[in-house]
Amino acid sequence: MIKGGKDVNGVNGVKDVNGVNGVNGVNGVKDVNGVNDVNEIRQNSNTYQGKRQSHHTLKYKWDWFYKPRIAYSQQSEQDWLSDYQKIYTFDTIEKFWGMYNNIPEWYSLSSGSMYAIFKKDIKPSWEDEYNEGGFSWILYVSQRISEQAYKDLYLNILLMLIGNYYEYGPLLNGCTFEKKARGDKIVFWFRKNKNNIVGDNYVVDYKGLLKAILSKVNIEDKDCHVMKTEDKIDWRSPELKNKKIAIRFIHHDNTAKNKTT
Repeated sequence: MIKGGKDVNGVNGVKDVNGVNGVNGVNGVKDVNGVNDVNEIRQNSNTYQGKRQSHHTLKYKWDWFYKPRIAYSQQSEQDWLSDYQKIYTFDTIEKFWGMYNNIPEWYSLSSGSMYAIFKKDIKPSWEDEYNEGGFSWILYVSQRISEQAYKDLYLNILLMLIGNYYEYGPLLNGCTFEKKARGDKIVFWFRKNKNNIVGDNYVVDYKGLLKAILSKVNIEDKDCHVMKTEDKIDWRSPELKNKKIAIRFIHHDNTAKNKTT
Protein backbone atom coordinates (compact mmCIF):
# COMPACT_ATOMS: atom_id res chain seq x y z
CA MET A 1 0.00 0.00 0.00
CA ILE A 2 1.07 3.60 -0.44
CA LYS A 3 2.56 5.27 2.60
CA GLY A 4 2.11 8.91 3.43
CA GLY A 5 -0.80 9.33 1.06
CA LYS A 6 -1.83 12.77 -0.18
CA ASP A 7 -4.92 14.42 1.26
CA VAL A 8 -7.37 14.29 -1.62
CA ASN A 9 -9.88 17.08 -2.17
CA GLY A 10 -13.44 15.92 -1.74
CA VAL A 11 -12.55 13.18 0.75
CA ASN A 12 -12.97 15.47 3.76
CA GLY A 13 -9.46 15.17 5.13
CA VAL A 14 -8.92 11.40 4.88
CA LYS A 15 -5.12 11.36 4.74
CA ASP A 16 -4.15 7.83 5.65
CA VAL A 17 -4.46 5.56 2.60
CA ASN A 18 -2.70 2.69 4.30
CA GLY A 19 -5.80 0.83 5.51
CA VAL A 20 -7.96 3.78 6.61
CA ASN A 21 -7.17 3.02 10.26
CA GLY A 22 -10.04 0.85 11.30
CA VAL A 23 -12.87 1.89 8.99
CA ASN A 24 -15.50 -0.82 9.42
CA GLY A 25 -15.45 -3.35 6.64
CA VAL A 26 -11.86 -3.03 5.47
CA ASN A 27 -10.05 -5.11 8.08
CA GLY A 28 -9.68 -8.87 7.93
CA VAL A 29 -10.99 -9.10 4.40
CA LYS A 30 -11.22 -12.38 2.55
CA ASP A 31 -8.34 -13.24 0.26
CA VAL A 32 -9.81 -13.26 -3.24
CA ASN A 33 -6.62 -13.05 -5.29
CA GLY A 34 -6.94 -14.96 -8.52
CA VAL A 35 -10.75 -14.97 -8.51
CA ASN A 36 -11.97 -14.00 -11.96
CA ASP A 37 -15.61 -15.11 -11.87
CA VAL A 38 -17.82 -12.02 -12.11
CA ASN A 39 -20.47 -13.42 -9.74
CA GLU A 40 -17.89 -14.00 -7.02
CA ILE A 41 -16.38 -10.58 -7.62
CA ARG A 42 -19.83 -9.02 -7.28
CA GLN A 43 -20.53 -11.05 -4.13
CA ASN A 44 -17.26 -9.94 -2.55
CA SER A 45 -17.96 -6.33 -3.50
CA ASN A 46 -21.19 -6.51 -1.52
CA THR A 47 -19.61 -7.65 1.75
CA TYR A 48 -19.38 -4.03 2.82
CA GLN A 49 -23.16 -3.58 2.54
CA GLY A 50 -25.05 -3.48 5.81
CA LYS A 51 -22.07 -2.41 7.91
CA ARG A 52 -21.99 0.92 9.71
CA GLN A 53 -20.64 3.54 7.35
CA SER A 54 -18.97 6.89 7.96
CA HIS A 55 -19.70 9.74 5.63
CA HIS A 56 -16.59 10.99 3.86
CA THR A 57 -18.48 11.86 0.71
CA LEU A 58 -16.75 12.04 -2.67
CA LYS A 59 -17.50 14.84 -5.12
CA TYR A 60 -18.81 12.35 -7.70
CA LYS A 61 -20.54 8.99 -7.62
CA TRP A 62 -18.59 6.24 -9.39
CA ASP A 63 -19.51 3.01 -11.17
CA TRP A 64 -17.05 0.09 -11.05
CA PHE A 65 -17.24 -2.38 -13.95
CA TYR A 66 -15.59 -5.74 -14.56
CA LYS A 67 -15.11 -7.18 -18.04
CA PRO A 68 -14.00 -10.83 -18.25
CA ARG A 69 -11.76 -12.17 -20.95
CA ILE A 70 -13.87 -12.78 -24.07
CA ALA A 71 -12.65 -13.85 -27.50
CA TYR A 72 -14.16 -11.49 -30.05
CA SER A 73 -13.70 -9.82 -33.38
CA GLN A 74 -14.47 -6.11 -33.75
CA GLN A 75 -17.73 -5.55 -31.85
CA SER A 76 -20.51 -3.00 -32.05
CA GLU A 77 -20.86 -0.58 -29.14
CA GLN A 78 -23.85 -2.56 -27.84
CA ASP A 79 -21.97 -5.87 -27.97
CA TRP A 80 -18.89 -4.34 -26.37
CA LEU A 81 -20.84 -2.81 -23.48
CA SER A 82 -22.84 -5.98 -22.89
CA ASP A 83 -19.58 -7.69 -21.83
CA TYR A 84 -19.14 -5.21 -18.96
CA GLN A 85 -20.67 -6.15 -15.62
CA LYS A 86 -21.34 -3.27 -13.22
CA ILE A 87 -20.37 -4.66 -9.83
CA TYR A 88 -20.60 -1.62 -7.56
CA THR A 89 -21.54 2.06 -7.26
CA PHE A 90 -19.89 4.11 -4.53
CA ASP A 91 -19.93 7.71 -3.32
CA THR A 92 -17.84 7.68 -0.12
CA ILE A 93 -14.21 6.89 0.65
CA GLU A 94 -15.36 4.14 3.04
CA LYS A 95 -17.35 2.39 0.33
CA PHE A 96 -14.36 2.66 -1.98
CA TRP A 97 -12.06 0.91 0.50
CA GLY A 98 -14.69 -1.71 1.22
CA MET A 99 -14.82 -2.43 -2.51
CA TYR A 100 -11.08 -2.22 -3.12
CA ASN A 101 -10.20 -4.63 -0.31
CA ASN A 102 -12.79 -7.24 -1.21
CA ILE A 103 -12.14 -7.86 -4.91
CA PRO A 104 -9.01 -9.11 -6.72
CA GLU A 105 -6.37 -6.52 -7.47
CA TRP A 106 -5.99 -5.65 -11.12
CA TYR A 107 -2.55 -7.26 -10.98
CA SER A 108 -4.08 -10.69 -10.31
CA LEU A 109 -6.73 -10.69 -13.06
CA SER A 110 -6.38 -13.04 -16.02
CA SER A 111 -5.06 -11.71 -19.32
CA GLY A 112 -7.79 -10.10 -21.40
CA SER A 113 -9.95 -9.01 -18.47
CA MET A 114 -10.52 -5.43 -17.41
CA TYR A 115 -11.70 -3.06 -14.70
CA ALA A 116 -13.38 0.24 -15.60
CA ILE A 117 -14.14 3.00 -13.08
CA PHE A 118 -16.28 5.85 -14.43
CA LYS A 119 -18.38 8.68 -13.09
CA LYS A 120 -21.90 7.38 -12.55
CA ASP A 121 -23.92 6.72 -15.69
CA ILE A 122 -20.98 7.29 -18.06
CA LYS A 123 -20.24 4.18 -20.10
CA PRO A 124 -16.73 2.98 -21.07
CA SER A 125 -17.35 3.63 -24.76
CA TRP A 126 -16.25 6.29 -27.23
CA GLU A 127 -19.85 6.56 -28.37
CA ASP A 128 -21.11 7.61 -24.95
CA GLU A 129 -22.25 11.24 -25.13
CA TYR A 130 -19.78 12.29 -22.43
CA ASN A 131 -16.80 10.59 -24.13
CA GLU A 132 -17.66 11.40 -27.75
CA GLY A 133 -15.27 13.95 -29.20
CA GLY A 134 -12.98 13.71 -26.18
CA PHE A 135 -9.49 12.27 -25.86
CA SER A 136 -7.45 9.73 -23.92
CA TRP A 137 -4.01 9.22 -22.47
CA ILE A 138 -2.99 5.57 -22.75
CA LEU A 139 -0.28 4.07 -20.55
CA TYR A 140 1.27 0.80 -21.66
CA VAL A 141 3.00 -0.82 -18.70
CA SER A 142 5.95 -3.09 -19.44
CA GLN A 143 6.82 -6.16 -17.43
CA ARG A 144 10.03 -4.44 -16.34
CA ILE A 145 8.42 -2.65 -13.39
CA SER A 146 8.28 -4.37 -10.02
CA GLU A 147 5.13 -5.97 -8.68
CA GLN A 148 4.98 -3.44 -5.86
CA ALA A 149 5.40 -0.48 -8.21
CA TYR A 150 2.66 -1.96 -10.37
CA LYS A 151 0.26 -2.23 -7.42
CA ASP A 152 1.11 1.25 -6.17
CA LEU A 153 0.58 2.72 -9.63
CA TYR A 154 -2.91 1.20 -9.77
CA LEU A 155 -3.85 2.52 -6.32
CA ASN A 156 -2.39 6.00 -6.94
CA ILE A 157 -4.45 6.33 -10.10
CA LEU A 158 -7.63 5.21 -8.34
CA LEU A 159 -7.10 7.73 -5.52
CA MET A 160 -6.35 10.53 -7.98
CA LEU A 161 -9.48 9.65 -9.93
CA ILE A 162 -12.00 9.52 -7.08
CA GLY A 163 -10.29 12.21 -4.98
CA ASN A 164 -10.67 14.81 -7.74
CA TYR A 165 -7.41 16.56 -6.83
CA TYR A 166 -6.28 16.75 -10.46
CA GLU A 167 -6.55 20.21 -12.06
CA TYR A 168 -8.66 18.89 -14.94
CA GLY A 169 -10.64 16.47 -12.76
CA PRO A 170 -14.03 17.71 -14.03
CA LEU A 171 -12.96 16.66 -17.54
CA LEU A 172 -11.74 13.20 -16.51
CA ASN A 173 -14.63 10.76 -16.95
CA GLY A 174 -12.88 7.59 -15.80
CA CYS A 175 -10.12 5.04 -16.27
CA THR A 176 -9.85 1.51 -17.63
CA PHE A 177 -7.30 -1.06 -16.47
CA GLU A 178 -6.75 -3.91 -18.93
CA LYS A 179 -4.63 -7.01 -18.42
CA LYS A 180 -2.60 -7.95 -21.49
CA ALA A 181 -0.11 -10.75 -22.06
CA ARG A 182 2.84 -8.54 -23.09
CA GLY A 183 2.26 -5.46 -20.97
CA ASP A 184 -0.91 -4.06 -19.45
CA LYS A 185 -2.84 -0.96 -20.45
CA ILE A 186 -4.26 1.95 -18.44
CA VAL A 187 -6.48 4.48 -20.20
CA PHE A 188 -7.53 7.90 -18.89
CA TRP A 189 -10.78 9.00 -20.57
CA PHE A 190 -11.46 12.74 -20.94
CA ARG A 191 -14.59 14.47 -22.19
CA LYS A 192 -14.68 17.08 -24.94
CA ASN A 193 -14.23 20.56 -23.52
CA LYS A 194 -15.25 23.98 -24.72
CA ASN A 195 -11.91 25.55 -23.83
CA ASN A 196 -10.03 23.22 -26.20
CA ILE A 197 -7.22 22.47 -23.75
CA VAL A 198 -6.06 19.51 -25.80
CA GLY A 199 -4.01 19.93 -28.95
CA ASP A 200 -0.55 21.31 -28.19
CA ASN A 201 -1.32 21.53 -24.47
CA TYR A 202 -1.52 17.76 -24.06
CA VAL A 203 2.23 17.71 -23.32
CA VAL A 204 1.65 20.07 -20.39
CA ASP A 205 -1.20 17.81 -19.32
CA TYR A 206 1.15 14.82 -19.39
CA LYS A 207 3.64 16.61 -17.14
CA GLY A 208 0.88 17.74 -14.80
CA LEU A 209 -0.93 14.43 -14.39
CA LEU A 210 0.97 11.39 -15.57
CA LYS A 211 4.40 12.56 -14.48
CA ALA A 212 3.07 13.31 -10.98
CA ILE A 213 1.49 9.86 -10.71
CA LEU A 214 4.49 8.00 -12.09
CA SER A 215 6.91 9.83 -9.81
CA LYS A 216 5.05 8.39 -6.80
CA VAL A 217 6.22 4.92 -7.83
CA ASN A 218 9.75 6.04 -8.75
CA ILE A 219 9.21 5.99 -12.51
CA GLU A 220 11.11 8.92 -14.02
CA ASP A 221 11.08 10.66 -17.40
CA LYS A 222 13.95 8.47 -18.58
CA ASP A 223 11.79 5.39 -17.98
CA CYS A 224 8.99 6.64 -20.27
CA HIS A 225 8.52 7.08 -24.00
CA VAL A 226 5.77 9.27 -25.49
CA MET A 227 4.61 7.62 -28.71
CA LYS A 228 3.00 8.94 -31.84
CA THR A 229 -0.61 7.91 -32.35
CA GLU A 230 0.27 5.60 -35.23
CA ASP A 231 3.21 3.87 -33.51
CA LYS A 232 2.92 0.21 -32.57
CA ILE A 233 3.88 -1.22 -29.20
CA ASP A 234 7.00 -3.37 -29.45
CA TRP A 235 9.00 -3.57 -26.23
CA ARG A 236 11.98 -4.93 -28.23
CA SER A 237 12.19 -1.81 -30.40
CA PRO A 238 15.09 0.64 -29.87
CA GLU A 239 12.68 3.25 -28.49
CA LEU A 240 11.14 0.93 -25.89
CA LYS A 241 13.72 -1.73 -25.07
CA ASN A 242 14.87 0.07 -21.90
CA LYS A 243 11.57 1.74 -21.00
CA LYS A 244 9.00 0.88 -18.34
CA ILE A 245 6.08 2.95 -19.61
CA ALA A 246 4.93 3.88 -23.12
CA ILE A 247 2.44 6.73 -23.45
CA ARG A 248 0.07 7.50 -26.30
CA PHE A 249 -2.32 10.43 -26.79
CA ILE A 250 -5.41 9.81 -28.89
CA HIS A 251 -8.64 11.59 -29.84
CA HIS A 252 -12.01 9.85 -29.62
CA ASP A 253 -13.13 9.90 -33.23
CA ASN A 254 -14.23 7.35 -35.79
CA THR A 255 -11.13 7.82 -37.96
CA ALA A 256 -8.70 6.60 -35.30
CA LYS A 257 -7.09 3.24 -35.98
CA ASN A 258 -6.46 2.45 -32.31
CA LYS A 259 -9.53 2.91 -30.11
CA THR A 260 -8.87 3.10 -26.40
CA THR A 261 -11.28 0.28 -25.77
